[in-house]
Amino acid sequence: NSNRNLFKITKDLKRDPENRYKGIIYDGNTGLSLSRLSVRDNRKDANLYYYRFTNKINDGQLLETPYITVLEKNLDKMVMTKIESSLSVDVNGNNTKQRILETARIKVEVIKRNINSISFKIKKLDSDFKKTYEKYSLGVISKDEYIEKRDQIKKVISIYEKDISNFEIEIVNLNKKADKDVKLLENLKKGKGKRLTGKVIREYIERIDFYDNETVKITLKGDLEKGEDSDE
Repeated sequence: NSNRNLFKITKDLKRDPENRYKGIIYDGNTGLSLSRLSVRDNRKDANLYYYRFTNKINDGQLLETPYITVLEKNLDKMVMTKIESSLSVDVNGNNTKQRILETARIKVEVIKRNINSISFKIKKLDSDFKKTYEKYSLGVISKDEYIEKRDQIKKVISIYEKDISNFEIEIVNLNKKADKDVKLLENLKKGKGKRLTGKVIREYIERIDFYDNETVKITLKGDLEKGEDSDE
C-alpha cells in the first residue's frame, strides 16, 4: 500500500515547464532579474506562470521603482511580435537582410578609408627615409643623426602597420558577423510560426527589460534590430 501511495504521489507531481526566459528578463530600472512564479487556475485546472519584480530587496527595503508583473503567455506574444518585426520591411523599404549587409558594407568602407589614409602616411615616411639616407650619403648629416632619424621613422611605420593589421582583422570580423546575422535571420524565417521554445528565445533574444507594466524593451541578438525604437 505504501509503495502504491508513494507511486501515486510521485505520479501526481508534475514538473514546472521550462523557465524559457531565465537569465534574460530584467527590471530595466535596476538591472535586477524578474522572478518567475505560478498561481493555480482552478477553472482550467492548470498553473498560470508569470514574472514579477517586487521592487523590494533582500532586507525588505523598498526601491523607488514600479511594481512589475507580467503573465508568461502575454510575454510570449510580445516576444513573437518583436521577432516577427525583424522579418518585415523597415521604414526605408529595406528588409533586414539588406540592412545587415549594407550596415556591414558602410563600416567596412570607413575602415578601408582609414587604411588608405595610413598607407599614404607610410609612403610619405618611406620617402622621408630615402631623403634622409641621401643626406647621409652626401655627408649633409652625420651617421648618428641618420641612425636616429631612421629609427624614428621605422618606429612610426611599425605602429602604422600594426594599425593596418588591426583594421584588416576588424574587416574580417565585421564580414563574419554580418554572415552570422544573416544566417540567424534565415533560420528565423524557416522557423516562423513554430513554438516559442527556450532554444528559440535564447538564440534570438539578447535581453528583455521591463520599466513598468506597460513599457518593455526587447533586444534581439546580432543586427536583427531594424534601427527603430524597440519598446513594445
